[in-house]
Amino acid sequence: MMSEGSILVIVEKDDNSDVPQIRKRFMVPEDMTIAKLVTVFLSKINLTARKAIFLFVDDVLLPSVMNFRNKEHTRFWPGIPILALLRL
Repeated sequence: MMSEGSILVIVEKDDNSDVPQIRKRFMVPEDMTIAKLVTVFLSKINLTARKAIFLFVDDVLLPSVMNFRNKEHTRFWPGIPILALLRL
């Protein structure tokens, strides 16, 4: 169930990644920053200091995607606005 002021974020792990599996769908406040989103991801997985995660939207690495609306991926949850399809 989507609450007002929330946006769906869908996470896909890259096939070549050795990052542990995490939940695939997150409802986040629409004003959440990328830095806070990364903090949430890092709290869900256990990475060593020698590893990093990179966030991609439509296979493009972006410094900030918080206002990005990805209409192409509505097949996941039709009718619900999606912030981004992120790959870890």
